[in-house]
Amino acid sequence: MKIIKGIEAALDALDLQDISTTPAGARSNLAPLLASTAGASERVLSASGHALIDSACLWPIRESVRQVARSISSALELLGTDPEFIFGMSSAQQYKRLKEQYPDLYERVKDAVAQGRLASGVLRINA
Repeated sequence: MKIIKGIEAALDALDLQDISTTPAGARSNLAPLLASTAGASERVLSASGHALIDSACLWPIRESVRQVARSISSALELLGTDPEFIFGMSSAQQYKRLKEQYPDLYERVKDAVAQGRLASGVLRINA
C-alpha cells in the first residue's frame, strides 16, 4: 500500500500537460520508498528483460536470425553495464540458429547463462 500511495503522490507531483516541468517533485516523493528495505512480510518484486522474436511471421528467416543476434548482443551489453540486469529468451530454434550463424555470440550467451544472468529454459550448456 505504501508503494501505491507513493506512486500516486509522485504522479500528482507531475504536470503531464506541461512538458517544461521537471520530474524532481515526483522523484522526491519516491525517494523514501526506494531507499527503504522490505519488511519480513513484504515481497521482493523483480523484473527482467525478455525477447520474443517471431521466427518468420513478419520477415524472412534470415532477418529473424539477424534480429536475434542484435537483441542478444544488446542484452549482453546491458548485462555488462548493469550488474543487476537479467535477460531471458526462450526459443530453442533461435538459439540453434544463433549457434550455427553467430558462434562467438553464442559462446557469450553460454557464459551469461552459466552466471545466471541470462535466463533460458531451453539452452543446455555442453562443454
